[in-house]
Amino acid sequence: MRRLTIAAVIAVTASLAFTGIASAHTLQYRTARALAVKLGEQQEKKDDIDRWRIFGAERINAHEIVWVYNVDYADGTLCDAELVVKMFKTRIKAFFRDRHCEPPS
Repeated sequence: MRRLTIAAVIAVTASLAFTGIASAHTLQYRTARALAVKLGEQQEKKDDIDRWRIFGAERINAHEIVWVYNVDYADGTLCDAELVVKMFKTRIKAFFRDRHCEPPS
């Protein structure tokens, strides 16, 4: 009976430890959003942008979250893109993909 109790305590402790490790390898929404906003602000400093916004976050898997990025340039051009935040083994990267622009009318 005593061995069973010790085995149960070890099993519970191990399962809690593995749960913590597993969640450490999941991209957290708050971290991803902060990186997405930082990338948008960098883009704003680089280009002549009137207004930009991100919306519609979608978790693709445990390591990737995608937002819709919309920007209005000063010359009237409107662009849409996907803003992707992806976690790799040792780092997290944010980047744009599938950019579509409409010239001013």
